Amino acid sequence: MKQNEPKCYICFSNVSVNLKPMSFSIRFELNNKETSDSRYLIMLRLTKDRKISRIKTDHLVKKNSYNPKAQFGKWIRTNEPRHAIINAGLKSTHDELFDFISKELEKGDQSPKALIEKFKGRNQQHKESWIPYAKKQIDYYRSVGKDRYAIKMRVMTKKLENYLNDKDLAISDSDLEMIQGFDGYLREIGNAPNTVDVNLKILKLIYRKAIDEGIVESPNLHFLKYSVKTTSVERDKLNLTELEAIENLNLQEGDLIWHVRNYFLFALYMGGIRFGDFVELCWSNIKDNEGRLDYLMNKTGKHQQMKIPAKAKTILEAYKPLNKSPNSFIFPLLPKNYLEQPKDRRIKISNSKNVQVNKYLKQVAEKAGIEKNISFHIARHSFAYIAYSKTKDPLAVQHALQHSKLKETQEYITSLANDSERDILGEIFN
Repeated sequence: MKQNEPKCYICFSNVSVNLKPMSFSIRFELNNKETSDSRYLIMLRLTKDRKISRIKTDHLVKKNSYNPKAQFGKWIRTNEPRHAIINAGLKSTHDELFDFISKELEKGDQSPKALIEKFKGRNQQHKESWIPYAKKQIDYYRSVGKDRYAIKMRVMTKKLENYLNDKDLAISDSDLEMIQGFDGYLREIGNAPNTVDVNLKILKLIYRKAIDEGIVESPNLHFLKYSVKTTSVERDKLNLTELEAIENLNLQEGDLIWHVRNYFLFALYMGGIRFGDFVELCWSNIKDNEGRLDYLMNKTGKHQQMKIPAKAKTILEAYKPLNKSPNSFIFPLLPKNYLEQPKDRRIKISNSKNVQVNKYLKQVAEKAGIEKNISFHIARHSFAYIAYSKTKDPLAVQHALQHSKLKETQEYITSLANDSERDILGEIFN
């Protein structure tokens, strides 16, 4: 470090360029001033003709989260939960400054301070718009493996784009009127109150991300607190009698309806496994000589391990002859080239198979004399309902369902409860 350079910054990236007869370098640094939550503001330093000028970025990180010898674009380590989006933001700022200075120097020689002041003035004129920023968030969720949530966000963003109708609305200009208007638009296009609620929650999540990144400096509290009244949804489920009716159906082995019955029962026996996870199960997910099922949940990324009960093992036995490779799918639903497809395409294939299975589950229910509208996800509801009815242990049910919080499991169980099925007074006084 040269003597005329202050020693109160920690450098961690440097890019230089030669423009005859002028040259400059751009470098990221950490400010030495620690914030109250033990983080440091990331600075962008411009050096030209041995003179230095700096500009603040919108990002704060802990000291151990930056890499002083990082490759370009990988300045923030993975121990920072938002490393991907921060790195993307830093790269965008770097490229913007680089292009700006290169063009300015073509006009004539200027000092680093003058260049930075011009750049600041330019940035003050610029405000991040909703649609481009939302698309950045979609890319971020894809980059961290949350493809299904990225798809939900993409659907919401498309609706928002249609609502704005090419209007360039800055995120920082969002207010109560904006979110109320979007609420009204969603209802006009036929979205139910609960769907409206989901879309507005995604919208507010993106807004909070913009607050975290300093794009919104004065958050609109009316925007953040806005909510809609949702309708109570009673989750349908099977009771033990109805489950036994499905188990005891006399179906022709190998028929499509026989397979579908097996799929549903296996999912229920294995703790209400979701269809997206079920359909991708391979024989390699079966461990300890068929004693344990081990897989990653697509929705949450959590690792799930469960002992395989006898009834589930019986179903597995029926599919063993169909599969030889450990990496082949247990249940014959997906095409052989499924894993070679892009993630978005795989999700579409999985969803279409879910629709097909649900169609034939209605026939299973009809043959079993069950009038309820059964879908594959009812296996999850039914497992939770039966498990709690038998164990009265919400913690055990939470573990099996892999809910993050006990409160989520309690709300889930409550939504499945049906007081008309119980003689509450008889249970208390007898």
